[in-house]
Amino acid sequence: MRVPKLLIFNHIEAAKTIASITTKKMLKTSYSRAPFITHLKKEVRTPSKSLIFHYSNWVSASQNKYKDRIPPHLFCQYALPICIRQIAQTSYNLKTIINQGCKLTVYQDIPCQTKLLLKVKIVEIEQTSKHALIHQVIYVHTKSRKLALKVDIYSKFLLSRSRSITRNPTKLDDFDTICQWDISEQDGLNFAFLTGDFNPLHWLDPVAKKSIFKGKVLHGFGVFAKIYEQIELFNKTQIKSVDVKFVRPAKIPSQDLQLLQEKTDSKVKSICLKDKNNKVLLIGNVNLQ
Repeated sequence: MRVPKLLIFNHIEAAKTIASITTKKMLKTSYSRAPFITHLKKEVRTPSKSLIFHYSNWVSASQNKYKDRIPPHLFCQYALPICIRQIAQTSYNLKTIINQGCKLTVYQDIPCQTKLLLKVKIVEIEQTSKHALIHQVIYVHTKSRKLALKVDIYSKFLLSRSRSITRNPTKLDDFDTICQWDISEQDGLNFAFLTGDFNPLHWLDPVAKKSIFKGKVLHGFGVFAKIYEQIELFNKTQIKSVDVKFVRPAKIPSQDLQLLQEKTDSKVKSICLKDKNNKVLLIGNVNLQ
């Protein structure tokens, strides 16, 4: 499927972030070290109903599921630009950033066509000779100032060219395959038009081939959104919280990705996403209502 290109006009915060970073680079603005960055607060409007409609179709949400509320995982559209604006103040090179994972906790639904108060802060920074790890937290409050979502985001900045060896981190003996899906050639660009994140690593071949991934990969939050919907569909209930780690990138295109879920009666279940070669792409756990 292809999403309408006119959706690009929904991404004001993403445009502001790009403009801010570009201006500071041109002016060669210097910053103090990351621990001294103040917490950011920002009031934003919820995404348009048109964007929610096309986004819901792209993530394969059931029909009318998000007719009157916003998908919890759509924070990547309205909140992620604020996170990028914050970490852009550090000394780390944004071109080397890798999404390591996230934890999403849902406290209440967010209605459509309202204002949200975002609070973003850096919780922790760890640095070695090879990389820097940054833990950010997003608090999403509704117009009535009630906490609706809490999102923990984990990012890595590469400080050297060396790469660690990735191994399959979990045994899959006690898991059921709950869905199988493909990543199309257009999915990277589709996600960009839906969220405003136009990192060329996800949609532009010449740039992607020069990256450490040697080709296009689907945005981690795009993968996250798709598995979120499949977990709720399979279990026929809503998610209270989901915590995932991205082990390997999902290449564009890909076929026969398999989402697996632990065989247990517990509300807390381990999950895993693997490719057709049985390489693990994502691991985590989900807490169901």
